[in-house]
Amino acid sequence: MLFLLGYGWNLCLVGGSGVLTRQVPGAGATRAQGAVEATSWGTSTLATTASTLMFVHGGYPMLAIGAASLCILPLLALPLERGDDVRVPEVVTLEQQGLGSRPG
Repeated sequence: MLFLLGYGWNLCLVGGSGVLTRQVPGAGATRAQGAVEATSWGTSTLATTASTLMFVHGGYPMLAIGAASLCILPLLALPLERGDDVRVPEVVTLEQQGLGSRPG
């Protein structure tokens, strides 16, 4: 199972690097790729350190609470109630715009 996780991580990392170097023009590609990789590895380092400290001080229960809270955080960003602020665009036909008529 860990092999598949590592394989998937590698495919995403190499594929993402390839897309990044194709999309960013010129000399900026190297700088952008370095920034992305530094951010990725820095985040991985912080996550590893945080999870190790949580496990050392609270065991599996603390680690599970930390993981669950990270899963719940994106849900809090979703709007809980949709009201009148959601607007449905009005459908305008070609006839209403004066651009065409139905054959008939």
